[in-house]
Amino acid sequence: RIARQAWKAGDLEQALLAMRSLRGRAAKSQYRTWLGIATVRNGLLIAERGNVDGARSVLIGGLIASGMDQPFALAVAEIYLNAVRKTPVDSVLESLAPSIHADGARSEPHPIILAGFGWSGSGAIADFLRGHPDVVDVFSSREMGLWTGKYGLDRLYNHFASRGFNRRLLLEFLTRHCFGHRFLGHSKGTKSLGGMWAWLDESRRWALLDALAQWLDAIRQWEKQADYPLLEAFQSLSSTFLRLIDDNGAAHILLSNCIPSDAIVGIRMFREPAVIVSWRNPGDAYASKKAAFPDNTLDFSGWRGQLTSRIDNYLGGKAEVTNFAKLWLDVSFEDFVQDERERQHLLELLNLDGVSMDSTFDPSESSRNIGIHGPQAGTNNAGWSDLADFVDESRRKAIALSRRSASSPQET
Repeated sequence: RIARQAWKAGDLEQALLAMRSLRGRAAKSQYRTWLGIATVRNGLLIAERGNVDGARSVLIGGLIASGMDQPFALAVAEIYLNAVRKTPVDSVLESLAPSIHADGARSEPHPIILAGFGWSGSGAIADFLRGHPDVVDVFSSREMGLWTGKYGLDRLYNHFASRGFNRRLLLEFLTRHCFGHRFLGHSKGTKSLGGMWAWLDESRRWALLDALAQWLDAIRQWEKQADYPLLEAFQSLSSTFLRLIDDNGAAHILLSNCIPSDAIVGIRMFREPAVIVSWRNPGDAYASKKAAFPDNTLDFSGWRGQLTSRIDNYLGGKAEVTNFAKLWLDVSFEDFVQDERERQHLLELLNLDGVSMDSTFDPSESSRNIGIHGPQAGTNNAGWSDLADFVDESRRKAIALSRRSASSPQET
């Protein structure tokens, strides 16, 4: 409270002093994030009044105070000013980082998007795929909101495409998902990436700034030219970030739980991804959750409502974006675990076969989680059976969507 009041009063020194007095890494990092957001807001309000030099000074000062090195603060300030259509940014980046295109020669990785419906077995598939030497799980199966979370990239694109340019949403994306603090990406219960910025070393940060500048320029071109390929610009930004974040130059990047099933339209943020969605008996999925969280109060009715809503949203989303995927598989968890041929077929479809695997996936261990939700006294056994039938039928519908779209042209 003291830090916030000091900042609003213009006393940056007192605000920083109060920030340093906070106890705990959580409080300090949360305040630094708030400080960055407040800095951007106040600086851009000054820019709106026509004082671009004053806005630049406020932005640079606030970014440095929130922990950013001066050369980067200069460049990031120009990114923000460019986002509100006040200044060009290319010349600034070139003067600050002449070798900005150094990472451009690295090949573009192929994303493998893995999703489920909650305790539906996607973790077992992720464990299996991580054993391949050409697959890297850069986020370790953590849920990330960069693409489909609040102010995420796909939500931003959807708003632009349906309603037109929105500066506030653009600035929220930049502040939270591009230049946020990495602490947010490690907090329990959060889906924030913590900012693309925080995951990169110095040389790759310059490359990210270059990609953002090109992306902002593409948005500006789209505003002037209605038929400009806006989606390609969003896909290019995603591809650049995946290329930059992968230290090993892997051919395939596994994105497990980064695009949730009920927001599956987010796959359009990638160029020809492989999409794998895991389906599981709903009773077994519920039993697994209860075993992991014994105090879970979600009853059959609540679980059914949650699951059916996710599946309905998934089917609707898949119908919109099936053609954006190079490969789309709706996998039965039970078949994947119990049949070695299913796992080998998966690798063949992903062009990952013929290589020795070093996987932590243990089919005998996963098999213990099949059939664990048997008939129970006092429970709605008929309801569970009907729900299992609904899941099976929904999976067949999902597979049919893939088949129907196989010969259809992709629409962007």
